[in-house]
Amino acid sequence: MSTPDPLGWTLGRPHLAWDADDTPRSLAFDDHYAARADALAEARHVVLDGLGAPALWTRPGAVVIGETGFGLGVNLLVAWDLWRRTAPGGARLHWLSLEGFPVTREEAARALSRFPALADLATRLLAAWPPAIPGLHVLALDDRVTLTLALGHAEQVLPALSAQVDAWVLDGFAPARNPDMWSPGVLAHVARLSRSGARLTTFTAAGAVRRGLDSVGFAVSREPGFGSKRDALRATFRGPKPAGASMVGPGWLGNARPLPAGARVTVIGAGIAGCALTDALRRRGDLTVTVIDGRGHPAAALPPRLLALMEPRFDRDSSTADRLHAAALLAAVPRYDALARAGIDPWRGPRGVLGPDRGRRDAAWRRAVVDRLDWPDDWLRLVDAREAGELAGVPAPGDALWHPRGGCLAPATLLPALLGDTPVASATVTALEPGERGWRLLDGREETITESDAVILATASETPALWPAASLPLRPTRGQASLVRTEGSAAAPKVAVSSGAYFTPAAQDRDGWWRLVGATQTPWRSVERDGDPFAPRHGDDARIRANLAAEWPALAEALAGEATVTDLAGLRATTPDHLPLAGPLFDAAALAASHGGALRKGGHTARAVAPMGWTEGLWCLTGLGSRGLLTAPLMAEVVAAGLTGTPAPLPTDLLAAVHPARFTIRALIQGRPVG
Repeated sequence: MSTPDPLGWTLGRPHLAWDADDTPRSLAFDDHYAARADALAEARHVVLDGLGAPALWTRPGAVVIGETGFGLGVNLLVAWDLWRRTAPGGARLHWLSLEGFPVTREEAARALSRFPALADLATRLLAAWPPAIPGLHVLALDDRVTLTLALGHAEQVLPALSAQVDAWVLDGFAPARNPDMWSPGVLAHVARLSRSGARLTTFTAAGAVRRGLDSVGFAVSREPGFGSKRDALRATFRGPKPAGASMVGPGWLGNARPLPAGARVTVIGAGIAGCALTDALRRRGDLTVTVIDGRGHPAAALPPRLLALMEPRFDRDSSTADRLHAAALLAAVPRYDALARAGIDPWRGPRGVLGPDRGRRDAAWRRAVVDRLDWPDDWLRLVDAREAGELAGVPAPGDALWHPRGGCLAPATLLPALLGDTPVASATVTALEPGERGWRLLDGREETITESDAVILATASETPALWPAASLPLRPTRGQASLVRTEGSAAAPKVAVSSGAYFTPAAQDRDGWWRLVGATQTPWRSVERDGDPFAPRHGDDARIRANLAAEWPALAEALAGEATVTDLAGLRATTPDHLPLAGPLFDAAALAASHGGALRKGGHTARAVAPMGWTEGLWCLTGLGSRGLLTAPLMAEVVAAGLTGTPAPLPTDLLAAVHPARFTIRALIQGRPVG
């Protein structure tokens, strides 16, 4: 049975037979996942020698290796093993791989147990092993090695990828047994994603593969094979790019020029966006990262009792927001779990979030979501009223979505963990100016705080003031949560609940037991009209309690005897379409002058429009709204990938959906004024 994705990607379930030595064999393709004898030696000969490693590691910037057919991850492990022993300091490895029939973590563990020499690396890989959910899974294997695993069939996945690949390993069972993996369309996209001079190696020497590679611009040679295989193929991409390999997404998207190794990057803002950016940049490239925030380090600036729920917001039918939230959850959970394994656990209380959401959704809606996504039960399932009540500890009003991997996060722990040892300079940036090399950051006295090759604005609704030329439609939304005194660990709910209001389980500190209940959302016009947005508004506590009572009376009754101790208020930056802004910045008037006419002629797809020139070295990550803890890790990877020229963590149509220029592009297509 195939598992569908809203983009159209599908997965097959591999049917395995096991040899006596625990080598798995695909019954569907009648082929082994790795050679029964000398599998590591074969991988070293074909992959490492074929790609010219370790000399490959010396190229400037991050090294990007693409692979068709991830399988057990043996090729990655062999390359990672050599990398850790020979790569120069500061170098980064990015492994981009495709898999249409993913094995489970347990199956991979059984098969990889054959290779004790790689046991420590296999353990790390297995700890990050993703669920069998179609999409792009970005996995930090360590601070220098990143795996982007695209789960879906090659002919579906490759058109949606955006990357510049330095070297390719073509795998995925023999061409005679799995011809779809070696089709002309697949090879055309391999060429599209290749840098000039990219190397390629493959275990096969089939004539059809040799001719196919030659037809898309590779210079191919036949080289000695390994063991019983007489020959293998090696190739170098000479170009030109094949004309027929179009990608999913608008033609205007283009690519910004990546930063050179050692470049200086300044992140303005140490909220969740800025801290996630720092974390992503540390793993994406050899860069010198500085963080500036007028509030100082988040360890001192954030209330220690502040908690927030992390859960996705799904739709009954596929939508851009639904797909983005699904991808964000698959990025955020592994990253936060990795921090917990490293000894800095940002999670608080039992894991999981119950989402009845009775005010806007009904049982048919929840069933439709679960059936459409068809995710593993340990990521999403529908629970009836009885089980929902057992999870919460009080009678439930009906069924609910259960997100086992969600839960409560403590920003005061999470943000410093993402920052690591990167210091935060306490200063307020009021202006940006082009300098002799990059950008000058100025304070209120117009004095230079620092100079930087690139600047990323992670400044929420303050972003338009720092770069008004982009005319970003950001608006502040005020939110307030109530800190409530409770009696102890037995107080309901036992897990986090999102239902009209969010409700955290009881937590304890030296002053006793407490919980958070929230949160209001006040439109930006009211924020401007009503004065200090951070001052508590006592009517908000009553609104929160009333919202909860309307959806889950038993929880509201449990809350009725608990007094609100204080209120926590803050501002969120929102956009008209409620999607983040993540990517390069620009001058809206300049885009109108250079591309306005072409965009109007190109219609809504704008396929024929040339890629645009973005403002050199200036990026933003903002507009996260109330889902910052969910979306920040993935959006940070989007920006870090663009800055370093590494594979994008989203399909190209979703990259366009979060691009900061999308509102300007839409206006120009429709012939409306900008700026």
